[in-house]
Amino acid sequence: CVTQRLASVGAQLSCDFRPQEIGNTAWAFARVQLMNVPLMESISAAARAKIGELNAQELSNLSWSLARLEFRDAQLRDALSAGAITRIWNY
Repeated sequence: CVTQRLASVGAQLSCDFRPQEIGNTAWAFARVQLMNVPLMESISAAARAKIGELNAQELSNLSWSLARLEFRDAQLRDALSAGAITRIWNY
């Protein structure tokens, strides 16, 4: 299946993703409700490593994606919360 192959490639490349690519990839898979655990675990690790680089839109996209896919990752949830709190004063 094409989507499974995309997820596999995405999981392999996610450590090289820029912040926008992290949020957009998660959003795209969530938008079509395609849950791929290895991909989401890779995206989670990449996001945690770059949480300080994600802007408000990327944090939002990633948060929505996790909720939509019902992907549970306490470390990422905590990192997203901390990232949002530090940025809230910008608005």
